[in-house]
Amino acid sequence: MICVERLNIQNMVKNHNLAQKILDASWGKSLHCLEYKAESACVRVVEVDPRGTSEGLSHEDPIRDWTSAVRIRMRGWDNPC
Repeated sequence: MICVERLNIQNMVKNHNLAQKILDASWGKSLHCLEYKAESACVRVVEVDPRGTSEGLSHEDPIRDWTSAVRIRMRGWDNPC
């Protein structure tokens, strides 16, 4: 399973300083490619609510990062067995 943060790109581009860079990043296309490759490998891609996910880097606070990863996994986890 691959968990990705659900991005609200329309709200993000309201920041005019970052709008062009955000649109140039083609996150929607990247997600589509990821889903395509995951499907061919029989891997599930889950978009999770960004609330409670980490904004810090792992070297800054590894405990917080680990906890966030666990939360993301629990939100998107659906045991296929």
